Amino acid sequence: AMIIGIVLAFIMMSQNRTRFATLMKNLEKLNIEALYLDNTIMQSAIKKLDNMPETEVSTLKMLASGESRKNNYQNEYEEAEEVIEQVYDKLHKYVDYITSEVCNDTAVGVLNKGAYKEKVRRLDDSIKLNRAKFSVAFFDVNDIHKLYTNYGYEEGDTQLFKVAKIVKEIFGEDSVYHITGPELVVIAENKGLLEMEEGFEQFDKNFAVYLSTLESEKHFFVGKGRNTYVRGEHTNYRQVFIGAKQISDRDVIYHTRLERGKNGSQQVNDLEEQKLEDKVEKMIKREQRNRKKQKR
Repeated sequence: AMIIGIVLAFIMMSQNRTRFATLMKNLEKLNIEALYLDNTIMQSAIKKLDNMPETEVSTLKMLASGESRKNNYQNEYEEAEEVIEQVYDKLHKYVDYITSEVCNDTAVGVLNKGAYKEKVRRLDDSIKLNRAKFSVAFFDVNDIHKLYTNYGYEEGDTQLFKVAKIVKEIFGEDSVYHITGPELVVIAENKGLLEMEEGFEQFDKNFAVYLSTLESEKHFFVGKGRNTYVRGEHTNYRQVFIGAKQISDRDVIYHTRLERGKNGSQQVNDLEEQKLEDKVEKMIKREQRNRKKQKR
């Protein structure tokens, strides 16, 4: 009976060891796939690292950096335990990263079109229930194609990212969306017309400070418009957004340049564009003077 028991024990241990070896091979394959994901994520984001916030940069680098592993293990169980723990940590980070990618436009650093559509759907539901209270604003980076042509796409993308950063500082990260091209949309819940006006004034100041750090050849203008939901006047979100477009200074600039193209002349008939650009230039010069005084 003892001999039979010993033989059976050895047979069971041999089978367990074979299964364990197979398990280790599968874990190694899983770890290799995790390393492949590391490299893929890093390569896809390498061009964006200069523009991305430091928190996201550190996340990407953490995902793409392989953890160090021990060379010597007490037994196979210790090695398997460490491999499983590392792979689990990696997968947990991947889930968090992918979840953020679904809603974020990493190139601009704001929420993306998918998140925007979901937000609009919820606002339309709130309007039907008479519970909505929000304002809409949009920011259009004018002449971004000039930056693309003269300085490359990287420069244009950088300036769009910088403008988005200024908008986020004022209206909050959860309120700014990149829909298409050089346009950003802000959906500010529980904010009225007066608060939006104050936000626009703050944007003009912050934007002027930023422009003062750039070469004059790289200066550009940001058109913007805003509108506030009014119960009884608006029946859906789109009406509020169209109202923001209709009263924007972007349209003044656009129609002025369109008229200029029709006339075939460089003379601007409508002085509104010049007034807007002069306002920005004055703020830039004032900021430059303040910097010189601080240096002295």
